[in-house]
Amino acid sequence: MIQNKKILIVEDQRIIASVYAMLFFKKGYEATIAKNVQDALEKTRELNPGLIIMDVQLNETLTGIDLARQLRTEGFECPIIFTTGNLHKNTVNDVADIKNCKVLIKPVEFSEIEKLL
Repeated sequence: MIQNKKILIVEDQRIIASVYAMLFFKKGYEATIAKNVQDALEKTRELNPGLIIMDVQLNETLTGIDLARQLRTEGFECPIIFTTGNLHKNTVNDVADIKNCKVLIKPVEFSEIEKLL
């Protein structure tokens, strides 16, 4: 169970982000949504979340994996749960060097995330 109740949801699909935020709120967590890489960097620095739920593909030049590496270089060590519709082994291999992370394949049931809390 994560100690810090602040969760950052980095997801460019607004409906998915809103559903996650609502479900976390019902479980007693404080969920904040970031819609892109820059927004996520700023909110991570501001909130210092206890968990980040992050889409791998953010419809930008940088991916969620790039963002995670940047956050790790800045000293943020909180767990990161990547979500992706990409079933390729490359995605798992791409995150192998990032400490304290997990990859879940979309569609992700909230119960899968709960198990990791």
